[in-house]
Amino acid sequence: HYLAGRDGLLVTPTGSGKTLAALGGPLLQALRDPPPPKRKRGEIVAARTRVLWITPLRALANDTTRALREPIEALGLPWTVAMRTGDASARDKRLARNGQSDVLVITPESLALLLSYPETTDQLRGLRAVIVDEGQDISEPWRDFIFRHARPDARILWLEDPLQNLYGRPPTPLPGWVTLRTQSNYRSPRPIVELLRRLLPGELDIEAASPIAADDIEILDYADTQGMFARVKEAIRLCYSAGFKKHDLAIVSYHGRAQSHLLALDALGQTSLRRFTGDYDLFGQPVYSPGDVLVESVYRFKGQAAPAVIFTEIDFAVLDDQAVRKLFVGATRSSMKLVLILHQKSAAGLLERLH
Repeated sequence: HYLAGRDGLLVTPTGSGKTLAALGGPLLQALRDPPPPKRKRGEIVAARTRVLWITPLRALANDTTRALREPIEALGLPWTVAMRTGDASARDKRLARNGQSDVLVITPESLALLLSYPETTDQLRGLRAVIVDEGQDISEPWRDFIFRHARPDARILWLEDPLQNLYGRPPTPLPGWVTLRTQSNYRSPRPIVELLRRLLPGELDIEAASPIAADDIEILDYADTQGMFARVKEAIRLCYSAGFKKHDLAIVSYHGRAQSHLLALDALGQTSLRRFTGDYDLFGQPVYSPGDVLVESVYRFKGQAAPAVIFTEIDFAVLDDQAVRKLFVGATRSSMKLVLILHQKSAAGLLERLH
């Protein structure tokens, strides 16, 4: 369908491989096209950008850029992948501004800035594909902006995961598009997927496709903030006892930075915490405080993963649809071990639903 010039909608849960699936069309097209003329040393080729990869999550842009480079390098394609966000490196900003990247990972806000330059339209004349990642997090105004500025001859691929819709936005209507839906999760261990299946409403389902069985999920409860801190320390010990190292762990808060008690800490007992400072370095990489174990919010950790995840500060009053989605996002960040730390009332509600 991609080679036939049709637009596509890919609806699939996390861990299904949708990033590689979406990039597969442009890569296949590149392998079928005649090779471009070999550039002379120092030669600048205008309008090189073939793929525009749009993500609304600035925290995810770095991981996406790295993930896209791997198959491109493995196939030996002479493509340059650059990232353009508000905190991108000077090199990547220059490549984006001059149209010198073959694949450009960009946020909607940075795309609007780029399109404000009069030369950008000409620099994007060779664009073959616009891929919108995490489409469930794209607001309607940004969706309309992207569609309005997409080249008529460029394919549009829209990727979304309804289970990660934390903002309650309605699905994007895309009538007539080729639609692929899959329920397979290849990353999360089977016990995690089985737990989530028991929480999800009937119309939303996922299939446990990972070969990893892993240990059962640990569920710990707490009564107050100090009790939560004690449980996190206990969970860290559990992970260490299971053979995981400091760099394998991620402590994920159910809350954002403003509401979390944990994300403001530099250390928890003897464990120093590595947390996002809110700044980026000259190369566009997020700057973290010194520390042994990563601590992040569930919102910033979307699209990322760790072998062992301690998902804490879970204190929903009612296990409604929004709470289930946040549990889904946090739990599926784990590729091996998961520890859930819930307030006592939330733990009671969760166990009641599971039984």
